[in-house]
Amino acid sequence: MQIALILHSGDSHPYWTTLDRWTQNETIIDRDESNASLEDLVVLCDRAAEGANAHDLCGIHRLLGAVLNQQQGRVGATLTMLVITKLGGLHAMGGICSENDAYELLAVGESGRDWSGRYPG
Repeated sequence: MQIALILHSGDSHPYWTTLDRWTQNETIIDRDESNASLEDLVVLCDRAAEGANAHDLCGIHRLLGAVLNQQQGRVGATLTMLVITKLGGLHAMGGICSENDAYELLAVGESGRDWSGRYPG
């Protein structure tokens, strides 16, 4: 999934969104995902959760972004949030309105096993 900064005709300011939602009524301003700020990414993920009716997860990306920022610093937090964004946000990673299997993509493995596929211990 790729994101871009777009300006929709009639809007007063551009916003980051996924290119699969881009239409001819929108002007792409920036395709360089590395220019998206941490705040841009959490807003994009929270909007996606709202759009998927995953209301319990609206705002959770902002909280995660704050924790990541405190623990990893702005650069690390932004890079981590970009990965989450490209996986569709936490709601999509959990299977809400998503065809991707984040468990497979991240090689998490089966429940009760560690990420290499072995049982802990």
